Amino acid sequence: MSFTRKKINLTFKLGRDTNGVQYSFDGKYDTVTVSGLRIQVTIANAGAPSMGQASLIIHGLTPSLLNQLSSMNRLEGGQVSTRFNQLLIEAGDEATGMSLIFQGQVAVAMPTYNNAPDVALQVTAYAGLFEALKVAPALSVRGSVDAAVIMQNLATQNGYMFENNGVSVILSTPYFPGSPKRQMEACANAANINWSLDNGTLAIWPKGGSRGGVVQTISPETGMIGYPAGTPAGGVLVRTLFNPHLHYGAAVQVESSLPFANGKFVLFDIAHDLESETPNGQWETSFSGSVLAL
Repeated sequence: MSFTRKKINLTFKLGRDTNGVQYSFDGKYDTVTVSGLRIQVTIANAGAPSMGQASLIIHGLTPSLLNQLSSMNRLEGGQVSTRFNQLLIEAGDEATGMSLIFQGQVAVAMPTYNNAPDVALQVTAYAGLFEALKVAPALSVRGSVDAAVIMQNLATQNGYMFENNGVSVILSTPYFPGSPKRQMEACANAANINWSLDNGTLAIWPKGGSRGGVVQTISPETGMIGYPAGTPAGGVLVRTLFNPHLHYGAAVQVESSLPFANGKFVLFDIAHDLESETPNGQWETSFSGSVLAL
């Protein structure tokens, strides 16, 4: 296996205030792209209700950019405020290209001076954070309606793509108050289905099933690290070289020399641990999978 230079690209995009006015960096632009720097990223997704979380340490920012990014969630008086400030994370190399592996809202962005003069920026972001805090009118429908239609409408209203993997459950006169994310969760619970906010997509699929798409094969030949471990519930814990095509709720084909770690599993906990511009840095994906019913 050849070694390639690992890359992580970050895009920070400021949101708007409650009056629809666009925030900006220094009154000039609303988007900043960071690339070519030493960045440590951990992305974890264990599904609803928390969804995905990204934790980053960014080295090598200019003092000006460090100050701008660390002030994203601060008002003029210094108070911290949650805004619709988006973070997109892409990872890859020259051989495989770049893939989007996280899209969410910035909750924390602050400098750390522990290793000065190497001042780094620590960032924490969550998928669906803004939708969890946003004020929205209660969702109410008279009569019968397909849960998939409700979820598709919620996705469209909140700027998400929609992915339906075979869900068609009729609800009778549903009433879902709360934030958009709370409404998504309530609808999924009422329909007894799985759901996920993942990389800008609201996905739904039946309980006991999985999301569609190409089934990735994880084996020693495709990058499996070490041996899989078992879980008390009969599932598997697997480490592999970074694979951006593994998603929460997706099916995966595991092949190994261990009898319990062969077959199709559905991912219910997945993490990417990545380091760019770092010799021998981490570049792997780990996941837990439960046996997929045939």
